[in-house]
Amino acid sequence: TENPELFDRYTSNIRFKDECLEDVLRAINKESAGWQIEAASPTLGKRRLTVEFSNNSPESVAELICWTFDLKCTRQGNRLILSEQ
Repeated sequence: TENPELFDRYTSNIRFKDECLEDVLRAINKESAGWQIEAASPTLGKRRLTVEFSNNSPESVAELICWTFDLKCTRQGNRLILSEQ
């Protein structure tokens, strides 16, 4: 859309249904200023989830995904790396 405010409002509440983690992260990272969330392996990126985020920070998105899949999150600069425990 050409209206950034409308786009911000749309993406502040975003839902994913049975999507691959890599696709969810790609969409979240497009909207995240400064932070990037990454899956540590391609296998992890293929896991599927259904989730809704509403005005969540990248840190809280990563925390929720880690809780869902029993993962750990490691901070490396401006990246949040999700990996197996």
